[in-house]
Amino acid sequence: NQTVVIPESQPPTPLAILELEGDSSFKDSSLAIEGDVPFFLSPQSGKYLLSTSKPLDYEMKSEYHISMVVQGSSSERSVIAPPQREIRVMVEDVNDNAPHFSQTDYQLEVEENNEPALTLLQVSASDADSGLNGRVTYSLDKHTSAIFKVDSVTGQLSALSPLDREQKSVHKLTVFARDSGVPPLESQASVIIRVLDQNDNAPVFSTPHFIFFIPENAPPFAQVGVIEVEDPDEGLKAL
Repeated sequence: NQTVVIPESQPPTPLAILELEGDSSFKDSSLAIEGDVPFFLSPQSGKYLLSTSKPLDYEMKSEYHISMVVQGSSSERSVIAPPQREIRVMVEDVNDNAPHFSQTDYQLEVEENNEPALTLLQVSASDADSGLNGRVTYSLDKHTSAIFKVDSVTGQLSALSPLDREQKSVHKLTVFARDSGVPPLESQASVIIRVLDQNDNAPVFSTPHFIFFIPENAPPFAQVGVIEVEDPDEGLKAL
C-alpha cells in the first residue's frame, strides 16, 4: 500500500505512476479504479498515471482509500481480478476558510453608571479549518474607546468603566475574528450598545441669580419674568 499527501483546493494533480505486473495470463488487461471517487487513471507508455479529477476539499473529506483492480480477458472469458493495490490519499488542510460569526449584528441595552468590568455579551465565531488554520482570536477596531475590551480567546466583551448616557447614548463597535493561518483570514461583526438613562442629574438653574423689574401698578398675576432650569436626563427624569 502507498500513501500520498496532497493539499486541498489544488487543480487536477498527478499523484502517482502505477505499473501493472503479473498480467501475462491476461489479454489486453488494464488497471482500473474501483468505486466512485474523484480520481482517474490515464495510460502512459504501459504504465498508469493516477490523478485527481477535481480539487479536493479537506472540510468535506480528509482521507481517501483508492482500490485498484485489474480488468482484462483471458482466452476463455472476461475476468475481473480482485483488488491488487490500495492507495491512501491524505488531503492536507490549507487556510481557505475565514472565521464565521454565529451572528454578524449584536444589539443590547445597558443602564448607565454600570459597575466597572461589566460583562456585556460574548461574541462567537468558528472556523472550518483545522489546527492553527482554525484557531480563532478576537479583537476590537483600533479606534474603539478604551472603555471597552474583548477577551481575545473567549470573545467576552466588557465595559471597563461606567458608561454615561449624557456623554454618549449609543456606542457602535466592530469586533474582528481572525484565524492563525498564514496568511490569516478574518471576518467582522458589529455591536450596538444603547445606554439607558438613570436619574443621576439634579436640575440646574441657568443662572444663580435672577433679577426682574416690575412696574408698581402691575395687575395681579402679571408675568414678572422667566426662570430657566435645565436637566440633562431624559423623559420624566428631566421634568
